[in-house]
Amino acid sequence: MTGRRLTIALSASLIAVIAAVSSAGAQHSPADSGLQLSASVGPWRSPASITVSSVGPAITAVTVSGQRDVAVGIPGRAWGSAVGVLVSVSVPAGHGAPAASVALRLPRHPAGPDVVLHRHAPRVVLHLGTPAHLGGRLVTLTGLPLGTSSVRLTLRGRGAGLVGLAHPCPATPTFSARVTRVGTPPASVTSSSSCR
Repeated sequence: MTGRRLTIALSASLIAVIAAVSSAGAQHSPADSGLQLSASVGPWRSPASITVSSVGPAITAVTVSGQRDVAVGIPGRAWGSAVGVLVSVSVPAGHGAPAASVALRLPRHPAGPDVVLHRHAPRVVLHLGTPAHLGGRLVTLTGLPLGTSSVRLTLRGRGAGLVGLAHPCPATPTFSARVTRVGTPPASVTSSSSCR
C-alpha cells in the first residue's frame, strides 16, 4: 500500500484493533497505567517513528518488539550512514525541560545481530537476530536521561525502511513495548492495526 502510512496507538488498559489511517497523524488512547505507545510505519524505504510516553513515573528503559507483519532490514547502502534521531523529554519535579536529541548512525560494517545506533547514554540498539514478525525485539533503549517522560525514535533518510511492514497490505502490523520506570515493575503494552 504505497503512499499510505499506518499509525498505531495503544494503551496498557486496552488492546485495540484500529483501522489503518493516513500519515496525517497518530491516534492515542488513554491509559490507566499512564503508559502509551504509538508507532507509524510504512512499506520498505518509508520513514518510521516509535513513541513511548509515561504520565507518572519516569521511563528508564524501553524494549520494542514486533509481533506480526513487522520486519527489520538494513540496505547495504545504509552502513556507516546517519539513520535518524532519538528525542527524549524530561519533566523533573513536574517542570518541563527542553527535549534532548541524539543522532543515530549505523556502524560502517555489520558486527553481529545487535547493531548499536548510539553507543553512549542513551544507548540505542537495533536487533536483527530474531525475525520481528515472530516476536523478535526491534530496538532497545537504555540509559535514558533522568526524569524522562517521553521518548521518540525516528528512522529517516538512509534509515527509512530499517523498520517497516513485512509485506504489502493486507497486513496487521503488531508492536509491543516493555517499559521500565522508576519505582514500578516493568509494564508491557501492545498495539495492533490493520490495512487492506
